[in-house]
Amino acid sequence: MASDQFSTFLGPENSRKNAEVLYKGVEAIKIAQSKKSKFVTALICWALYMVTKHKSSALGKIQTAQEVLLSATVTPAEMNGLDDKLGQIKPGFFADLLMMNSNPLENIEILDEPETNLLLVMKDGRIY
Repeated sequence: MASDQFSTFLGPENSRKNAEVLYKGVEAIKIAQSKKSKFVTALICWALYMVTKHKSSALGKIQTAQEVLLSATVTPAEMNGLDDKLGQIKPGFFADLLMMNSNPLENIEILDEPETNLLLVMKDGRIY
């Protein structure tokens, strides 16, 4: 909601509240990272990463592409005791896959534009 795409969606008061929540979320992630805490997130880390890496933001980038992807894959599997079945692409593991037209570790912003960069989704072994 803080990106330019939604700049006219929220009124002034809700925009202010949204900015405050974003700032507090960034601070919470920084604290967790400084304490070497593992935390599981998909949407919040991704949203914070994307919003804070834009040049118009003074907050700066808070997670690397690798950290974002790990927090949505390997870490949740570990924290739920399922790291022997989930979180990795290897024989015997369950996985749903996104195939992108380039490597999100080199440019995580490709995930922000699936209509341009997403080639296919595989869920339960079926391509959609």
